[in-house]
Amino acid sequence: MVRLSEAISRAHCDLEIKPVYVKEVCRLLRNANINLTKKDVEFESMQQDINVELQQQRNREMAQAEAQGEAGAAGEAQGQD
Repeated sequence: MVRLSEAISRAHCDLEIKPVYVKEVCRLLRNANINLTKKDVEFESMQQDINVELQQQRNREMAQAEAQGEAGAAGEAQGQD
């Protein structure tokens, strides 16, 4: 908090940290924490959808790999006849 207050005072070209700068830092931190919390909640609600999509993609990839394996085995079997 001290570092942020110093940064705000430098942005205002002040050598002294004023109470108004500290109050601004407090306000910014409070708002930032609320936004982070909101983002976490939104992410959690979306995480289940993301997991479902990933599982569906893995299932498709496995089905394609199995189909290619079966096609390759069938081709080898025909070549041996």
